[in-house]
Amino acid sequence: MIDAKYKSTGAELFATYQNGGFSMVANATYSKATRAGAGTTVFTRSPNLPDLSYTLSANYDFGDMATFGINTTGQTSVLGDDGNVYPGSATFG
Repeated sequence: MIDAKYKSTGAELFATYQNGGFSMVANATYSKATRAGAGTTVFTRSPNLPDLSYTLSANYDFGDMATFGINTTGQTSVLGDDGNVYPGSATFG
């Protein structure tokens, strides 16, 4: 049984760029998700969903010698089921 009502709006982006040996790929998802508990019409931030998650990857191709690249992926803070806000984070490689 579903005991809550949910609303969500958002946008997604997927983009690529290439110029000579350089290339970049970007991916981002923004969502504004809310929920209202059973018996109420007051919508609050949905738990465990970040407002923004993203990935960015760039590389340069040096021809037959080598390719060098970097990337990052991350998300903004999330609200836990316990009511605590957990900070966003990013990883790099």
